[in-house]
Amino acid sequence: MARPIKNYCDYFPHDRDMRNHRKVKAIRTKFNIQGYAIWSMILEYLTGIDGNVFEYSDVEFELMGGDFGVSATEIRNVVDYCITLEMLFLEKGFIRSES
Repeated sequence: MARPIKNYCDYFPHDRDMRNHRKVKAIRTKFNIQGYAIWSMILEYLTGIDGNVFEYSDVEFELMGGDFGVSATEIRNVVDYCITLEMLFLEKGFIRSES
């Protein structure tokens, strides 16, 4: 029996100095270390879900908040800022990352 085709990632690169990328520094400046933690968890979250995209919705942010241990509002604020910085992209109601 053939293995089912996966539509998610088992791995994504995390450079040893990701915290020093100018856009990540902007996140750290605006949201402190918690923003960096949320950014990292968003990347992990994206790689583990089907299609590597998630719905931009109140319910999805609430579920992520339960998973991450932070409020849905904090996650949405970081996501919105990442969209502004073009680190994440909102297309047809879904969030994705180019990398």
